[in-house]
Amino acid sequence: MVLTSIFEKIYATTTVANKHVGVPIIKKCDYLNTWANNKMGQTWFMYGRDKQDKWTEPLYNTVAQASDVEFHMGRFKHKVFEFALDELDIIKLYLYHGWTRYAKVWFQEDTLKIQFLSVAAKEAWHNCKRSKKGQKFDKKYTPIAVADEWILYFKRNPPDLED
Repeated sequence: MVLTSIFEKIYATTTVANKHVGVPIIKKCDYLNTWANNKMGQTWFMYGRDKQDKWTEPLYNTVAQASDVEFHMGRFKHKVFEFALDELDIIKLYLYHGWTRYAKVWFQEDTLKIQFLSVAAKEAWHNCKRSKKGQKFDKKYTPIAVADEWILYFKRNPPDLED
């Protein structure tokens, strides 16, 4: 018997151990989907999009402090600063908790945009810890007051204002 995927391996182990040989394929899928959803639902991920707009490998993923949105938003904020300071080779940055996208960051011309899932996610951004990179970010960008409850806007300063 050749196993074609990790899911087949898990199923084979489960079925042999529990003597469920002959369980219909739908049962296998239900079990694996439940297992995957439980694991995914607890995990925080940060992804980017490369210059060809393809997904990168996760820049970060963990189940540590799974219920602490501010903790993960703080880590995301640090990556946003790196992204805005041209320290990452990506064109977009995302924060996910399980299958849910909490935040997205991208440039539209010389404006950095940070889009949030909810007002609570945006509040987590404002309340989370700020890394030392924030000082460099503040020298290069100025917040723009826009009446948008889901997106923050930052304008890149002209080079003469950065120093």
